[in-house]
Amino acid sequence: GLEQAIPATSSAAQPPLRAPVRELAARLDGRVPLPEALARFADDVNDPAADMVVAALSLNARQRAGGLERILTSLAASSRTELEMRRTVEHERRLLRRQAQRIAFAVVGFAALQAVFARGWVEPYSSPLGQFVLALIASIFVSAFVRMRSLSNSEPEPRFLTSPENVTDIASYKPHLVRIGDRS
Repeated sequence: GLEQAIPATSSAAQPPLRAPVRELAARLDGRVPLPEALARFADDVNDPAADMVVAALSLNARQRAGGLERILTSLAASSRTELEMRRTVEHERRLLRRQAQRIAFAVVGFAALQAVFARGWVEPYSSPLGQFVLALIASIFVSAFVRMRSLSNSEPEPRFLTSPENVTDIASYKPHLVRIGDRS
């Protein structure tokens, strides 16, 4: 069963998952019920993909049905595809951040060069009204760059297993069979 398989394979876990899998194995050795131990594992990993694996393991443990290898293989393939998409999106966001930084440096550099070498161009900003307009323009540029920065940051995906009760509910799920003549 899973209670024996998890501790036996904990040493083969990938480095990012090694500590959470060892904790899971220790919890199972300490007689923590499987749904609760899996829920804590999902919390340790804190990733929606781990929630999917925990849900599959919980359902399989509850129903003692076969096909866990097929389900986990399918989840692994899906997770790989999602990871590739995340990497692509993060790469594009990194490019956007670099472009925003280059634009910011170019604008600041142009303004500094103008202030030093083209004093006639910046003369109108020496009056109080000019200072106000300059502050307004600077605040618009700063807010635009801050907005670009916020658009390039990613938000973590929400998890659907947020408590041990969720895992227990999944583990105790029993599908309702509908008979052909009884569709109520």
